[in-house]
Amino acid sequence: MPELNNEKPCLVKSGQGFSVLYKNRYLYSRYAPAKNILAAVDSFNILPGTLILACSPCLGFGLSELAQKLPENCMILGCECDTELFNLAREHITGKIPHFALLKPSELSVLPVLLNKYSAAFCDGTELPPPGTFRRAVRIDFSAGTQFSFQYYAVFSHAVEDAIGLFWKNRITLVKFGRKYSRNLFRNLSRLPYAPPAEYSAHTVFKPLLVLGAGESMENTAAELIPFRSKFYIISVDTAFPALRTLGITPDAVVCEEAQSVIASAFFGIKGRNITIFAGITSWPGLYDFLGKQGQISYFAPKYADTVFFERLVRERILPEEIPPLGSVGLTAVYLALQLRINDRIPVFVSGLDFSYSPGKTHVRGAPAHTVRLSGSIRTLPAANYGAAFGYGASENADKAGNRVYSTPVLLSYAQSFRGLFYAEKNVFDTGKTGIALGLPYRSISSVQEDGIISGEYTGIKAVQQHSPEKSSLIADFYNTEENALLELRNILSYGQNMNEELRNKRITELLTPREYLYLHFPDGYRLSLSPSFLKRIRAEIDLFLKDINTGKKLLFCSR
Repeated sequence: MPELNNEKPCLVKSGQGFSVLYKNRYLYSRYAPAKNILAAVDSFNILPGTLILACSPCLGFGLSELAQKLPENCMILGCECDTELFNLAREHITGKIPHFALLKPSELSVLPVLLNKYSAAFCDGTELPPPGTFRRAVRIDFSAGTQFSFQYYAVFSHAVEDAIGLFWKNRITLVKFGRKYSRNLFRNLSRLPYAPPAEYSAHTVFKPLLVLGAGESMENTAAELIPFRSKFYIISVDTAFPALRTLGITPDAVVCEEAQSVIASAFFGIKGRNITIFAGITSWPGLYDFLGKQGQISYFAPKYADTVFFERLVRERILPEEIPPLGSVGLTAVYLALQLRINDRIPVFVSGLDFSYSPGKTHVRGAPAHTVRLSGSIRTLPAANYGAAFGYGASENADKAGNRVYSTPVLLSYAQSFRGLFYAEKNVFDTGKTGIALGLPYRSISSVQEDGIISGEYTGIKAVQQHSPEKSSLIADFYNTEENALLELRNILSYGQNMNEELRNKRITELLTPREYLYLHFPDGYRLSLSPSFLKRIRAEIDLFLKDINTGKKLLFCSR
């Protein structure tokens, strides 16, 4: 056999077709190239709602056969990270294969993100089904080309599986809190003309920042902090504020994303203090009233769902700056700290973000959870909370020092998200000595005295707005538009039975498509339905949101 150029994949004739030789390796059998993959496809049992990752499809053997046996809500994505093998696949996979798309190498990295977009398409024009279509992802290697990038395909397939799993985890949260998020948003919109958005504070802090969560490690950090308090700009999560107040430390800012009034107890004593509250637009609306004249609330917009409604608010410049949904207020606080520092030479320290707890103690002393437990303790229900460590779902883990701690799958997922988001950020340090490892280098509080640490002052929000007439006008128009749309929809659902069914359904669809807040929290609310039961539930929601719009309109032009 003549010598072949192995720098590019070459077709090699075999007894039953062609194999591929690439980098001194045959990617198919030299005798019956298609036999193994066809046998594997024949044996596959594909469930409905499956996304199939056809890794290194090369000559496309087995793709048509697999497409013919797909049940509903399934799709095959050809995944090739090697440019030469991708070009080979694009050349040889010809003809229309149902429910199949060949992704470019550059598209693989963004696939996990696209899977949770309500509207997404690939470079070849193929549209992804809406989120909720897929319930699982299955990887199938169609050739030995995956062996050239074994680790990449392993990480890639896990990322896709995690993206699909994340959608369904978020669905659980939205079913429980989605209505609350949306109703809070409608009420908080009325406060935006009187509260500067969080982006006004971006790049205004010249001194080291310290982010404090409510985990056990915060207690030791706070004790070490006292001599160096003036050297830090301190950001506290909401539940850590009472504990800091008990220790005599007043933070510069408090971050809150909690949607329920249960968080009120964490803010007792904050009124009249010169503290900025960075609040999510979906946070508890009563938070605004907790501030005295010296305090200040600044809103940001966590994207709690990927919806047409949310995108419309962003596009119309109604919402403050959007930030990704991070799940944990501790992660949000670190995200905001990175936005606040003047540049990446300013160090950011974190403590109290333990994502774990020791037996009997889940939070720092003085946090609301600890105080409630302490005040309600009796002989049969002690203040020590051992149920958290030994209850269902809790597992034993090792902390940063190798000591035994306990955590839950949710907390561990937050720690994993933290490592993925912040490990590459410059000058971010962990100053806590307990808790799950965050992937950050350790640095003590006292290091701020070292030469080379920049120290300066907080310059404050760039432009403190007392009232923005332009913002008021935008929000008033939004309220009026939504009110008119909901009144029309209520009228159609209540009295439109005699309308032409096609025209009725068309108009209902037009009204509901950009207003997912009406059904986002339904168990089946990840897509619009015109079934009678779905529309009856929507009819019940309309009155609630009309009430919130009416309240928002009353508050809109009320000065503080």
